[in-house]
Amino acid sequence: MPFASRHRSGRGGARGFTYLELIVVIIIISTLFLFAVDRLLRLRVQAEAARLAYTIGGLEVALSMQMAEMAARGEFHRLPRLAGKNPMDWLQQPPENYAGVVDSVEGLTLEPGKWVFDRRRGELVYRVRYAEYFQPEQGLSTNVRLKVLLVFADKNGNGRFERPPDDLYGVRLQNLTPYRWLEEAKNSG
Repeated sequence: MPFASRHRSGRGGARGFTYLELIVVIIIISTLFLFAVDRLLRLRVQAEAARLAYTIGGLEVALSMQMAEMAARGEFHRLPRLAGKNPMDWLQQPPENYAGVVDSVEGLTLEPGKWVFDRRRGELVYRVRYAEYFQPEQGLSTNVRLKVLLVFADKNGNGRFERPPDDLYGVRLQNLTPYRWLEEAKNSG
């Protein structure tokens, strides 16, 4: 009986792990752990992308409400005052990761995952938390920059709204740094 000869007598057939079996189990558990950690990181990146999109959507709704309120009061002519303003001011409650207003983001070390309003540029800035999964269309910035801009027919071609001759159509929240989220980290090859 070859099977019986592997067991020591007096143990009732029970035996412990061999070193080889223990190493195999450790390798399997380590591999599963690494896959779980990678999946958790991807879920965190997806959560950041969703939260960013949700916040931008809320800001767009708040801007639409401002426009609707002005139109309802017959004050459409006041729309140019919204350009360059802080859209966080129009929310009932800003998100918890909104750090407030700064004079300028130039030279500022913005904590990842935070929003600030750059007063000098009139831009709302979000610093991406998982920058290795973030790809701007141009440059290397890890900031998303948004600005409330006028929508108008530039009849005189100077790039600025002037009444007359330009026709004003409304305002919009413009993403100044188009981007996309990556499936794999930039440094993963």
